[in-house]
Amino acid sequence: MLLLCLLLLTALFTHAQKEAWNFSVSGGFGWGGPKTTFKKAMIETRFDQTQSGWLGTSKHPRVHPAFSLLAKVGKGVKENTAFFVAGGVTGAGSVDGYNQQEYGGSGWLSPSSARVSVEYKVMQLTAGLEHTLRNSNVIMGYGPSVYILKYTNATYASEKYQSVVAGLNLSCAIPLFRIGRPFGVALVTDMNLALPAQLKPLHHYYTKEGAPAQVAFVGEGKANMTQGMIGLALMFRS
Repeated sequence: MLLLCLLLLTALFTHAQKEAWNFSVSGGFGWGGPKTTFKKAMIETRFDQTQSGWLGTSKHPRVHPAFSLLAKVGKGVKENTAFFVAGGVTGAGSVDGYNQQEYGGSGWLSPSSARVSVEYKVMQLTAGLEHTLRNSNVIMGYGPSVYILKYTNATYASEKYQSVVAGLNLSCAIPLFRIGRPFGVALVTDMNLALPAQLKPLHHYYTKEGAPAQVAFVGEGKANMTQGMIGLALMFRS
């Protein structure tokens, strides 16, 4: 519903104005966000031990970030000012944990070690304004946002949850091409300031003294949703 409202609002601006339009697709890797919370949770629940193998050792928790991708469409409303709508995946990946002895079985068929993993994705939807700074082609943007955190226990897919929070998006784009060209590459950075997201526990299930048991490797609490990204964008202008 929110996406539909934003698209309708964009259409109204597009119909009402004769200013230039622009479109961009940006991508990169970021910092902060829910992965920091998941990593901290695994340290607190002792899934932070070192795993040894034939290829060496691995210190846990291990963070595996994925590529972020954000699409943005804008329409000029007056000189040096444009309205825009943006959406995409601005944070994704997985966090792995490992415990050598405490939460496993025993013997060759039921090893004592325990491995856990959480897969996460942050989806962003933003509507706001962009301003091109005078005497330059630097573009500054801002606007309210909605962020949807989806996270899953990689071993037990039944533990799959999501949380929705509100926030503010701040952005900056520095085109690496001459003003007046219809397309080119830009250096971009985004900052997402958001409320924490509510988390539900994720569990590791194992056998203890012959009976089923479980332990939470991510406990109930709140996930950090403030994050940033730096990368490149393909920009198109009319």
